Amino acid sequence: MKSRELYINQLIDYIDTPVIKIIKGIRRCGKSYLLKLLSNHLMNKGVFEKQIIKIDFESIQYESYKDYKALYNYVTDKVTDNKLKTYILIDEIQEVRECEKAVRSFMVDLDCDIYLTGSNAHLLSGELDTYLTGRYVELELYPLSFNEYIDFYEVVENNPNDVEKAFNDYLKYGGFPGLYHMPKEDDLKVQYIKGIYNSVVLKDVIQRNKIRDTELLERIFIYIMDNIGQIFSAKKIADYLRSQGRKVGIESV
Repeated sequence: MKSRELYINQLIDYIDTPVIKIIKGIRRCGKSYLLKLLSNHLMNKGVFEKQIIKIDFESIQYESYKDYKALYNYVTDKVTDNKLKTYILIDEIQEVRECEKAVRSFMVDLDCDIYLTGSNAHLLSGELDTYLTGRYVELELYPLSFNEYIDFYEVVENNPNDVEKAFNDYLKYGGFPGLYHMPKEDDLKVQYIKGIYNSVVLKDVIQRNKIRDTELLERIFIYIMDNIGQIFSAKKIADYLRSQGRKVGIESV
């Protein structure tokens, strides 16, 4: 497996500490992969596989556990030896209704070490933050940096042509780890990136914030992406949209 040393080393430093480890980041930036790296590390250090409980709420396999009571019962039933520490790794915990109650109960009732991932800003914006105040640390995970990109794609660093090509590809497609497994064709890579964009906009922005004017939101996104690195304000965006025939107030922006 490819290693993301910066992030896995941070997690390793927190192993067996009495705080919940929460990994946050945009969709498809590698949170699930990081949990796999952590699981492998634990077993390499002598932790038995039966001590590790892994749950991925992107899988329909766990659809019936998206309630805090069901999740709590599932995890506690999985604990077969109370003399051994249990390592709980839950992917996309925000999919669980009132997940904070289950997580808090794990801390109270089990000898466990908890690792959670989530894909959006709502993960710690409500009851979860209230229930766990002072009991968690956050790790912000990002797509690949260029140094990581070079490592992933095994670019020969002392070959300027290879490095330049890699950098141009990095600027064009970005550093989402999943691109590593994509065919070389441009259209397939672009389609993959569009899929991520649509998921973020639809699920993490529009649905969760109950935005009705999706066409306006799309225009704002396009403006922002066309002006990366530039200073702009809500007024400037509104002025631009009005110049394009879209009447909108600063408050709406």
